[in-house]
Parts: sequence; C-alpha cells; structure tokens
Amino acid sequence: MRKPKRLFCYDEGVSKDQSRRAKKKDPPPCPASHWPRWLGAAAALLVLGAGALAFYTRHAPVKHIILVSIDTLRADHLSCYGYEKIRTPNIDRLAEDGVAFDNAATATPLTLPAHASIFTGRSPLGHGLIDNFGFVLEESEETIAELLQAAGFATGGFVGSFVLDSRAGIGQGFDTYFDRFEAPTGKLTSLESNQRPGDRVLSPALDWIRSQGDRPFFAFIHFFDPHTPYAPPEPYRSDHGPGKVGLYDGEIAFVDSLVGELVAFLEERDLYHDALVIILGDHGEALGDHGEETHGYFVYDETIRVPLIVKAPGAQAGGRAAAQVRSIDILPTTLDLAGVAIPPAVEGVSLRSHLRDPEKDLGLTAYIETHYTRLHFGAAPLRGIRTDRYKFIEAPQPELYDLRADPTEAGNVFGENKAVADQLASALERWVQKDSVRNLSPSPVDAETEQRLRALGYMTTGTESSVSRQDWKSLPDPKDSIDLFNQLTSARAAIAAGEADRATEILNRLLEKDPDVMLAHMMLGEALLLERQFDEAVGVFRTALEKNDRSPEAAYGLALAYLGTGRLPEAAAGFERCLSLDPRHDRAGLQLAEIRLRQDRPAEAEKLARQTLAERSSTSLQLLLADALLAQDKRDAALAALEQALDEAPDNPLVYLNLGNVLMEAGKIEEAVSSYRRAAELAPGNGRVFNGLGNALARLGETREALEAFRKAVTLDPSFAPGQNNLGIALATLGRPADAEKAFRKAIESDPAYAEAYNNLGFLYLQAGAVGEAIPLFRRALTLRPDYEQARSNLAVALEAQGRD
Repeated sequence: MRKPKRLFCYDEGVSKDQSRRAKKKDPPPCPASHWPRWLGAAAALLVLGAGALAFYTRHAPVKHIILVSIDTLRADHLSCYGYEKIRTPNIDRLAEDGVAFDNAATATPLTLPAHASIFTGRSPLGHGLIDNFGFVLEESEETIAELLQAAGFATGGFVGSFVLDSRAGIGQGFDTYFDRFEAPTGKLTSLESNQRPGDRVLSPALDWIRSQGDRPFFAFIHFFDPHTPYAPPEPYRSDHGPGKVGLYDGEIAFVDSLVGELVAFLEERDLYHDALVIILGDHGEALGDHGEETHGYFVYDETIRVPLIVKAPGAQAGGRAAAQVRSIDILPTTLDLAGVAIPPAVEGVSLRSHLRDPEKDLGLTAYIETHYTRLHFGAAPLRGIRTDRYKFIEAPQPELYDLRADPTEAGNVFGENKAVADQLASALERWVQKDSVRNLSPSPVDAETEQRLRALGYMTTGTESSVSRQDWKSLPDPKDSIDLFNQLTSARAAIAAGEADRATEILNRLLEKDPDVMLAHMMLGEALLLERQFDEAVGVFRTALEKNDRSPEAAYGLALAYLGTGRLPEAAAGFERCLSLDPRHDRAGLQLAEIRLRQDRPAEAEKLARQTLAERSSTSLQLLLADALLAQDKRDAALAALEQALDEAPDNPLVYLNLGNVLMEAGKIEEAVSSYRRAAELAPGNGRVFNGLGNALARLGETREALEAFRKAVTLDPSFAPGQNNLGIALATLGRPADAEKAFRKAIESDPAYAEAYNNLGFLYLQAGAVGEAIPLFRRALTLRPDYEQARSNLAVALEAQGRD
C-alpha cells in the first residue's frame, strides 16, 4: 500500500492596499531677518529713550507654535461663543488666556482649499486651489511650514483626514507630516482608510513635540472628528446624542477633551505660558440651516464664520475682538509673533495689534467663495464679501444680509439696500481681478484619490461648467438645487457608513422623481455592489452608460458588476473600455490585471501592471506585479517589486504580508517570519497576516506557536477558509483529530469551492481508517480542481485500501 501524502495547503488569501508618498521638496532659502544683529542694541536704546513702556510690551519672538485646526467646527457651537447645549471648558480656557475673534471668516467651506488659505495667507484667488477634487497647492506657493522651517523651526504636521494628504501639496515645508491613511483590509472605501479619530492624531503629535527638546517648533494638529459621519466615542455619544446635532456636539466635546490633553501636556513641560497656541475651524457645518445639511454648497455664516482663538505671550487675557478678520491672517500673525519676515505675496495681515487691543478695527473685508456647485453640479459658483456688518453674495439671485440686525441671514435685503450692495460688489470685483491668472478647471483626479474622497462624503458628478466668468450668471442658482444636493449627501453618507440599503432607498426615490440625475445612478450602482446584488447593479450601470457613454466610472462600475456575477470575459471587456476612456484609471488596470492572473495569463497581467504603474505609482499594483512575476517563476523580479513597494510605503502591512509570502516561496522561512511579525504589528486586526505567520512557523516546526497564530487568524475572521483549513492542519499534527475535523468543516462551510479543505478532511478520515468517508471528499476536491495531484494521489491510496478490504 502506498503511503498517503502528508497534509499540505498553503493559501495566503491576501487582500491588497495602495499608498503613495509625495516627494518632499527642498526648503526655500532663509528669509532676511528684520534687523542686522549690530543694529539691535542701538535700536533698543532709541526706543528706551523715546518710551520704554512701548518697547517692553513687545514680547520676544515666540519659539513654540501650535496651530490646531478643527474640521467642520461652527463658531456658535462652542460655549465660549455663547452656545449652551454643551460645555467646551478646554477651548474656553484658551479663550480666557487669549483673544477670541467673533467675526473670523474662512475663505471657502471646503477642507483642502480652506487649509491652503490658512497655510499661505492667500485667498483661493491667489493660490488657485479651489476644490478638494483635481487641484493641488503648487510648489511655488510659500507655506507657513516652509517659512518657519527656513527660520530654524522644527515643523511637524499631524492630520486626521486623507483630504489633507501630502500628495495635494499641503505638506510642503514639514519635516514630519503624519498623513498616511492605509487600511489594514485594503478597502479604500472604508472610513478607517481615510480618516482617524482625534486621539490617534494627538498622540503622535505629542510624541513629536516631546522629541524636539528645547528646539523651536511649529506643530500643526488637525482634528477631523466633527466632520460627517458624526460618531463620537463614549461617553460623548450618550451625553449629547442621539440626534444629528447631538452627535455633532458630542464630537466637538470629544475634541475639546483632546485640547485639554494638549494644554495639560504643554503645562507639564513648562511650554504653555510662552507658547503661541492658535485654534480655529477650517469651516463650519450647516446642520440644516438654509436647507443645507453639510457644507460646501452655500456660503452662509454657519459654514463661513469660524471660531478663532489666539493665546500668545502678551495677549490681553479674555479679550474679545469684534472686527472682521480672516483665516488668511493666521500666517502673517504667526510670522510676526515669531520674528519672521512676511512675504510680499501674502494677502492677509498680522493681528498682533488685536492681541494687545481687541477693540481695534483694521477695516478688513473677507473674500469668500465656493466652486463646488459649479465643478460638480453644474450650478453657478458663489462668491462674496463679508464685513463685520454686511455680507454680499454674488449669485444669479444676488443676496445681501445685515449681519448685526439679522445674524442668521434670514432676510435678503439686496433689493432694499442697493447702495451697500453696489459698494460691496465693487469690493468683490477688486478681489476677483486676480482670477485672470488662475486655473479654474480641475486636473484629472486619479482613481484612488477620487475613491477616498467619495468615502469621506465628497461627491462629484463629473460635471464641469464653462470656466468663463461671464457665463456663470446664466447657470442655475445653487439655491434651486439644494434638495438634490442634500439627498445625494445623505445617500453618500449612508454608503460611507455601510448602510447600503438606506442609500438604495434614498436613491430609488430620487430617481423616480428625476431619472436624469447621473450621479444618482452611479451611487445606486455602488450601493448595489456593496449589497452584492450584482445582477441589479449591471442594469443600473448600463442605464448610466446609456446616459453618458463617455463616463469611465460608469464603465468601471459595470465591469465590477460583471466581475461579481463571475462573467470574467464581460468584466475584462468593461475594464478595457474604462481604460480606453481614461488611461490613468489605475483601479481598472489593477482589476484587469487580476483577471488575467485568474485566467492563467500572467505575462499579460505583468504588462498591464507595468503600464499602469508607468502612469502612477501604486502599492496595490506593485503587489499584483509581484504576483504576476511569481506566476512566471521570476522570483528575483518579484522581490524587487516588493522592495520598491516597501520603499514607497514602509508602514503598509500588506507589503510585509506579501513579502513574507514570497520569502516563503524562496525557502527563506526565518526572514518570512520576521516579515509576517512586522505585518502583525502594523495590522493586528488582519487575520490573513496571522495565517501567513502560522504557515511560516509551521514550516520551522513550531507547531504550537503556529496553532496560536491560526487561532488568532480565525478569531479575527471566522469566515476565512484558508485560516480554518490551516488551523485544522495544526490541530491534526498535534494529535487532535476531532478539533481538526471541525476546523476543516468550517473551512468548507465558508468556501464550498475550497478544494484543499476537502482533500485535508479526506486525509484525516483516511488516517483514521474511514476510507468510505474519505473517497467522496477526494473526488469532490478533484471535481473542483482536476489538476490537484495531491488529491489524486490520496484518492488512489484510498481506493487501493478499499479494494484490499
């Protein structure tokens, strides 16, 4: 009787992620100081002779600067601004120790362009970044981090959302920029892939500050938490929920607690008293005011008026400044207090005088805008001017509000106060003359960025209206399409939260009223894909393509739907069509290459991966390229691809997971164990990582340690068939056949087409002498995999044993 083959099944079950690091540019040359060193003493003597008091009230330049941006934070939802439903004692503390500005305006109600204005001291008219989609901050722009870096400050940025990823140019000048958003699961549409809670932003920021010692530093800390979807941790959820406003307030209360941790940290290190601490909102949140649920569509004060608190040495404690100021004034104020020259291109002004005398009025006007309506919904853009008394909004139906008499902007007085409207319109015209040098059309957005922004709730229809300002007034007024925007926003939020059924209900209802809304078809198809209703998704994406046969995203969605039904030829044709419409569509290139691998065409998969990588670097494509090379026995080239991926994404657990797999194939088991352990450190919730670790440990003969790794894998993902199968192998090896049988059966239950589990269960029965039960299992394995030689050999042994009996 021939000896049965030993148990063997090696299946990584690997998912992939993609990540890319933006290149750092060299810092600009150090700007000239205000005075030659030898002149300082003479100047001091002159000032002392003229009036010593004026000199001594001007404090030494600050050496420690902390800028805290709280995303989507309304001014009127802080207790120091009069809100009574929640308490924000830690932000209030900063207001008590510094100056709070009652009329601070952001330049635009969108995260990326708003921060571009904060960082450059220039309006979107000046720096040209006007939307989250398709725009980047040009390297020619000088940022606050670059200017402070050149002056000798250590610079660190710590952000809570992919919107501020360094690839958008916003990380210029930072020695350290904590912006990596890599999902352990590899799913770019999950919230964890694109945002992180505030405590996971603050912790590395404090570690970085601690590491600077006595060196001057600039720390930028961005809390994304008040942004949708509102999901405050306990006890803030219970204390303030469950409604929309309550959950929003709960997130603000949570961030306030983090501000308290920051202040306590600075006090413990004796930094607080002499530090410059600035807290502001990048923009607000509408919460249903003026019919807008979120932000970006309108420029009313609920999204434009932001909190701004400046705590600086020598500032009047508890001061309140009523004059109009702007987010573009942050950079010049910071540079002024740090003793750094303010570049002439900066449009903002220093607010130092407000810190000494909060009642001072510099007579500023704030320029405000949103192009979100034009770029994504084909409606007119909105531009305006805000003072501490009036707001003028240029629109097809122009608007004017008296903010003192009507702070909620309930009554449009444009027709009643034409003189003021004309005056502000003239001021607006002076601002927008800079438009002639600005690009108002977005560049193509790479597929990964678009997918990540959509996961955060930002939407695009792919619509772009004429860039001619003269034509904008002929476009629909955004006020007439706010209901459509809100419904799509709600559906997008439901998809991001994984509530596909709720999104489907909203979108079907919308399409019944207006079947021509392209974005609604696209989002409905996406929701159906999430629900794995692939046949229904095929019909929806076909309809979308009938409405716009030039849409690469509609072609991509249809191909995904075909892939879900198992129709590989149709799916491949769909991805090819997508690439013909948009050669830069890396997700389509990735999917098509994966299909070619499944079709045993690895050379074609390699070619596709390389072509797509030539357009844009992608960790996922590097991983797939490695798979394609391995399938052609090009092991050295596969290792090179993984090493390049590791160089580009050194903290991506999936790279270490795949590297471990290749090292296993190469017989470098101990190196594979090290790679798997590093992956486990980076992604402790990924069952596939522990499955790979278990396989490597088993190869080293560490069966009991391998058993624990497999148990961890199936605990994290009970439906992961390879993990259950390998757990069964370890249990059988340790002489526990009953437990092994349960694991093999769970593997088969999770994946009825998993041939290895049938073979291994059959082998278990064969060892126990249950030949009659083993034979149909081996036959089932061969039905699923006719080329499965191990199962064929085991079946021959079983038939021989049955014949002898």
